[in-house]
This record gives sequence, C-alpha cells and structure tokens, in this order.
Amino acid sequence: MINRLIIMSSSVETRSITIADVARAAGVSKATASFAYSGKGRMSAETRERVLREAERLGYQPSTHARILAGGRCNDTVGFFTLDIDLSGRTRQMQVIIGALSKLGFWVPIHGCGYEDQTRPEAQLMQINSMLGQRPRAVICNLSGLLPSSLERL
Repeated sequence: MINRLIIMSSSVETRSITIADVARAAGVSKATASFAYSGKGRMSAETRERVLREAERLGYQPSTHARILAGGRCNDTVGFFTLDIDLSGRTRQMQVIIGALSKLGFWVPIHGCGYEDQTRPEAQLMQINSMLGQRPRAVICNLSGLLPSSLERL
C-alpha cells in the first residue's frame, strides 16, 4: 500500500560529518582518525578510544565508497542483481520509483533484510547503517515491519 511508503528528504542542505571533523574533535590528524576508525595503524588505546568516542558523539558514518577506494574492494558487500523479482504489486511500485529516479540521474541501491532477519533489530540496523554510509540525498522507506529503533535511526 502506498500509504506505508514515505520519502524523507530535506530542502535544507546539510553537510555530512567527515573523518576530518572527527579528527578535529579528537585533536588528531585526519590519517590518525582514519586509522583509529578502521582499526589499522599503531596508536595508543587512549587515542583510538578518543577518536571512536568523538565519531560516535558526532554521528559519523564512514562512506562506503571511501572504504572501497581505500581497500580496493568492500569484503562485506555482495552485489545482487536481477531484472525481475516477482513478489507482489509492491515490486512493481519499487521498479516504477527506481525507473523514474534513474531517468533523473539518481543511483538507487536497494537495502533490505533477508526473510528470517526481518524482525531482528540488529539486522535492520545493519542495513540502515549500510545505506546511510552511502550518504544518500534522500531515503525512500517502506515502514511495514520497521522496528521503532530502526525508525529512530533513520
């Protein structure tokens, strides 16, 4: 049902929190902040903890694209592609929305949970965090089955 579909966007431009913002807040270099967040590099436990604390406080979400560029491949990503998923009328609605946005030049990755994971909060949050890591301009969300903690994260 279309009444369960919402589009969240803002006409006000907001700037995403970057690793440079985290570094500045933690009082370290951008490279040190990046290494602390990725778990790479040598530094004191105190420095790593300070960077992670500031990242959480600021609401930093690492860019999926930057992770791929830095590592050459995103090992926790699996591409899934099909021309047709015949599940219901909602699939057709999704295809119409994706088609319209694609014609306008938008990339519209689909994020969702596996059938058995739909009611697990950690599974929903993992997919939401993955989506937010791409720093989307807007979010189209079907609220059916979405847990309160997931909606709050969005």
